[in-house]
Amino acid sequence: MPQTCASIASDNPTISSSSKFQWGGPRPNSGGPRANSGGPRANSGGPRPNSGGSRPGAGRKRKPLVQPPPLIQPFAGTRWYAIEVRRGSDFAVAAELHKIGVPHLLLLRMVPERGARARGDGRRPAPPTPAHYAPVLPRYLFAAFDVAEPSWRAIANMHDIGVVRILGSGPERPTPIPDGSIEALQAQADERGVIMPPAPALPLSRVQTGAEVRIVNGLYADLAGICRWSSKRRVEIVLTTLGLRVQVARELVEVL
Repeated sequence: MPQTCASIASDNPTISSSSKFQWGGPRPNSGGPRANSGGPRANSGGPRPNSGGSRPGAGRKRKPLVQPPPLIQPFAGTRWYAIEVRRGSDFAVAAELHKIGVPHLLLLRMVPERGARARGDGRRPAPPTPAHYAPVLPRYLFAAFDVAEPSWRAIANMHDIGVVRILGSGPERPTPIPDGSIEALQAQADERGVIMPPAPALPLSRVQTGAEVRIVNGLYADLAGICRWSSKRRVEIVLTTLGLRVQVARELVEVL
C-alpha cells in the first residue's frame, strides 16, 4: 500500500512537518526585492546642486574682490628696504607687516575677470577666473624701518610666514633703497598700492596723402616731409631736406 507524505514524515524523524518551508516556496529572508536595492537610489539622478552642468565653473559662487588695506606712511628717520619672500607669500607677509604697524609697499595690479577658455591640447576648457589683485613684482615688497632700532630683526625672522631675507650686503647689514625711488613708485599707485592702468590711447587716424608732416621722435626727429601714403600704424614720408623716402610709426608723425 503506498505511503502518504504524512506517513513518510512520521516514519522519518529527520523530516519535520515544516519541510514545506525548506523544500518549496520562498525561503525566509530570501526572494523578492531586497531592501535598499533596485529602483532609483536616493540623492542620485539629475544634476547635483552647484555641479555646473556643461559649462565650466557654472554654479560656483564667486568670491568678492577683497580690497587691500591703505598704506602706512613711513615714520621720520626710517629708510626703505627691499624684502624677498617665498613664492606665493607676498600677501601673507604684507598682512603681517600691516598687523604689526610696519610701513610697507606691495605694488599690485588689477587682473580683470576672464571667462572660460578653450585649451589647445583638447583638454576640458579652463574655468573662468574672477577679478583679483596680483603683485607687480612677485616675491618682493618694501618696508620702511630704522636699522638703529633692533625691532627690524623681527621682520627678518618671519621665516614661517614667508620672508626669505632683507636685501643687503649681509644678514645684519641691509642696504637701503636710494631716496626717491619708492616715492616714484608710489606716485604711480593709489593709496592702497594698486598701480593704476594707463588710459587707453586714442586711435590715430590716417594721414592724408600730400599732407605736410614732421617726425617728432626717433632717428629722423624734427625732420619735415610730405606724406606719400599712410595707414593707422605706418606712414611713408618723403623728407624735404634729404629727399629720402622713409617709413615711420604713425605715433611719431605730427601733421603740420
